[in-house]
Amino acid sequence: MLFNNFTMYALFLFFSLFFSRPEAVELEPIVFLEKMEHSGNYLLIDTRRVEKYCESRLPGAVWCGSRKMLRGKVKDADKHIDLFVYCSIGKTSKIATKQLIRMGFKNVYELKGGFPLWSELGFPMDAMPFHDGDICNDVLFTP
Repeated sequence: MLFNNFTMYALFLFFSLFFSRPEAVELEPIVFLEKMEHSGNYLLIDTRRVEKYCESRLPGAVWCGSRKMLRGKVKDADKHIDLFVYCSIGKTSKIATKQLIRMGFKNVYELKGGFPLWSELGFPMDAMPFHDGDICNDVLFTP
């Protein structure tokens, strides 16, 4: 017998530990809010379409509607900063969180249920109209 059970288990453990990628932690809205409130240093990222961001957003959110913009916003950030990401349905926030993890960020959190659930539950929002004159809408998040 070339491999015994112990050898197979050791190989499985090795590959699991060294080749698995961490994933963003998906948080319910109340936990997402509490974690932001208790974070000493964080960045809140909105990956929705620019029109949606301009209508309303979570307070303090920065719009990063493309991979290039996201890289630009975080390129000089400490890899241990808390990064909170949301979108409308979870598609673009998943893409963004994967990119952030590939870039080496350790604390990446995604809003479960996205902006619609946040809004529906009555959590804080910034609804001041925002004009997108200076916002660049290049190469949007796509799979």
